[in-house]
Amino acid sequence: MAIRQWRLLAGVGCAALALSACQQILPIVVAQPPKFDAATAADIATAQKDADVLFAALSATTGCSYAGNTAQFDLVDKDLAALSTQAGTVPNNSFTLNGAGLLQKGFDKFRAAAAAKPAGCLPPGLAEDKKTSFDGAAANLLAYENAKPKG
Repeated sequence: MAIRQWRLLAGVGCAALALSACQQILPIVVAQPPKFDAATAADIATAQKDADVLFAALSATTGCSYAGNTAQFDLVDKDLAALSTQAGTVPNNSFTLNGAGLLQKGFDKFRAAAAAKPAGCLPPGLAEDKKTSFDGAAANLLAYENAKPKG
């Protein structure tokens, strides 16, 4: 009888110890913030720089058609894809990853609107409005990235 009680007590003790460890370790794993990633920050800056070149070209009085700027549209798409890929390599980085996805989604909509008018320039102010929106979102994402813990 004493051996059965000892085994039961040992089993209960092991279970309590395991639960205690889970309670102490699990919050650390779940709450661990993402770390600053210089490559992600550089990808955000590159996408913003290349998008600014595109928006400037689309805002000009000549050479402002979609057809004349498809290579720059493709470059910004490539930059945003690289940003999403890099952001996905950082553990617990859902905010940056979601932000990159939203930048891409907004840019895709803008590209579709620009492609709908391939023969001429965009309506006045459309490129400037998108630049303001894109730059604000990219700046916020970069500020978030720079505020992350280093190291």
